[in-house]
Amino acid sequence: MYMAEPVRPIKIDYPAGDGRAVIMIIFAWKFAANVYNGYDAIRQPEEMMRLKGKVWTAVAAMAVLFLMVGMAAAVQKPATKPATEKDRTAQAPVVKETIAINWPTEVKWLSDFVSTREKGRTELFYPEGQSKTNWTEMVSTEAAYSKVPDLTEMARVILMGTKQGCPEAVMEILEKSPAGVGSPTLIFELRCPTFLAKQPAEVQLWKLFAGQSGLYTLQYTYRGETLPAEKRTEALALLQKSKLVVETPQE
Repeated sequence: MYMAEPVRPIKIDYPAGDGRAVIMIIFAWKFAANVYNGYDAIRQPEEMMRLKGKVWTAVAAMAVLFLMVGMAAAVQKPATKPATEKDRTAQAPVVKETIAINWPTEVKWLSDFVSTREKGRTELFYPEGQSKTNWTEMVSTEAAYSKVPDLTEMARVILMGTKQGCPEAVMEILEKSPAGVGSPTLIFELRCPTFLAKQPAEVQLWKLFAGQSGLYTLQYTYRGETLPAEKRTEALALLQKSKLVVETPQE
């Protein structure tokens, strides 16, 4: 019987306060997307073993993350009273924000999966002709409605979380918006040559947005050890030109 390789525990210095909630939302959606992308493998016997290892590695990684975050919360955060209606009203987002994606004109991208929650929203896109069963390129967006930690620190934490399934993952920060000019943004690259679950290598390009209502991410993922130069240019243009659009509610 095939058994997934054990997850290697690592120490992650999580941002204090509500930043932990943002981190857990990010890794929760990544786990859900992994399961969603592998669902159809259940009907394909030759893919069954690889899917099993992938899911159980993700489950183990999530268990480690929940344990560490729970322990940190128990130590750092004293007991609080249940939130009142006044508290909930005060904490509600005062603006509606969304990522306006600057799609390339040469290829049509289609939305394939949407998950909306009280604390966030996830959406997956594939180029026309690709799907969760055969994709080589994927774009995903995530909204995590919570206090936003430092974006550089957030990128480092995402790298550490990725290393749970890809110990050889490396990160390179590509662009950081000037301080004090608009909403902070950060673009970085993650390269994952070998996954513990034996899934294909990936190159990921991320853009983080620090919005007024939370953290927003735009991610382009390419399956392969090396991202072709033409694809890299297109993906970076997509990230650079995509903006966080703010819609102020009408009174």
